[in-house]
Amino acid sequence: MEQLRLFEKEKDEIKKLFEKQNAIITGSHFVYTPKGGKWFHGYDYVSKELLGRTSEVGHLVAERIAFHYSEAGVEIDTVTGPELGIFFFVPLIRDRLEGIYMKEIISVPCEKKDKNDPNTPFYFKGVYEPDIRDKRVLVVEDVLTSGGSAKRVIEAVRSLNGQVVGLAALCNRGRVTAEAVGDIPIFSLLDVEMEMFSEETCPICNERGVRSVRTDLGKGLEFLKRIGISH
Repeated sequence: MEQLRLFEKEKDEIKKLFEKQNAIITGSHFVYTPKGGKWFHGYDYVSKELLGRTSEVGHLVAERIAFHYSEAGVEIDTVTGPELGIFFFVPLIRDRLEGIYMKEIISVPCEKKDKNDPNTPFYFKGVYEPDIRDKRVLVVEDVLTSGGSAKRVIEAVRSLNGQVVGLAALCNRGRVTAEAVGDIPIFSLLDVEMEMFSEETCPICNERGVRSVRTDLGKGLEFLKRIGISH
C-alpha cells in the first residue's frame, strides 16, 4: 500500500488541536507503557484519555484517516480497534469511510481476554467473527507507545483469516515501526518524539524523587505499587 503523508500544514493543525485539548503534556514525570518488556519514564506525555472528549477532535481524526486510505485506494470492509480508548473514534471513522466509498462498512470492538493482564491476547466475540473472517480490516489505535496492543489486535484479525490493510494511529509517540506490529504499514496523524529513560537511570527520579510520578495519567500508580510505595 502506498504510504501517503500529511502536509506540514495538516500536521500543525492536528498538533494545535491536540494541545488545545491539553492532550500533549510536557515537563512533568510520567511512567510509560512497557516497551520490549522494559519500563521507561519521561518528561512528556500524549494523553489518549483526553483526546476523545470533543466532537471537534473526533471528526478531524475521522476525516484525515478516511481520506488517507481512500486516496491510497485501499478497500476496507471492517474497522476495529481495542475496545477501550480508541473505540470512541472507530464509529466516526466508519461513517466517514461509508460516505466516501458509498457502501456499508462495519465497525466492531476487539476485546482483551483478561482485563487485568496488560499483555493478554485480544479476541473478537463470536457474534463479530463474521465481520472479521476473510474481510479487509483497518485497525485503529489511539496512541502508539510500544505497539503491543495494536500488534495483538492485528494477530486477532489474522487468526480469523482477516486481511489487515493498515494500522491508523492518532499519535505515534514511541517511534513504532511497521515491523513492530507485524509488518503492517502505519499511518499516524501525529508523530511525537519523546525522550525516554529506563527506570534505573531516570534523571527525573533522581531530581524530584519517585513520588513525583504522575498517577492520574500513564502507569505511575503501577510503578509506585511495584516498588512498594502507597499513594
